[in-house]
Amino acid sequence: MLLNRDMMAYATARSIASTANMWAIQWIAVKDERLGPTFFQLAEPKMETINHKLPPTVLDNNTTLNGMVVGDLTVVGGVYVMMNGMVTGDLIARQGSSVDVNGTVSGCVVNEGGHVKVQGVVGRIIDTGSEATVVHPNAVVKNA
Repeated sequence: MLLNRDMMAYATARSIASTANMWAIQWIAVKDERLGPTFFQLAEPKMETINHKLPPTVLDNNTTLNGMVVGDLTVVGGVYVMMNGMVTGDLIARQGSSVDVNGTVSGCVVNEGGHVKVQGVVGRIIDTGSEATVVHPNAVVKNA
């Protein structure tokens, strides 16, 4: 039998999958004593991985960035980026984007209404949208 937390996890995954184009859908089978075999969808992010050097870039696909952007990096709305590498300019998170900064941003992190979490090293943070940037206690903000 499915527990409430399982149903909530399913509902959350279903909601995310139906509202964002950034999720890959997988089906899983669960045997329920009352219902018999039941199928549920799980959502996982579709991710592209970049391990090399780029010029100033606009990302419009979900991406794990392990390389370097020489210049500014812009993340458009509806896109998730895990930034483990380095940006020598500014990182600009547009409205509706999601960015985890685990690496280094030499310039500013400009949050224009995205969901931004900083756990790495950044020059400074500017929040211009409705969402505040979340700064982990171990993060380094050089010009706070």
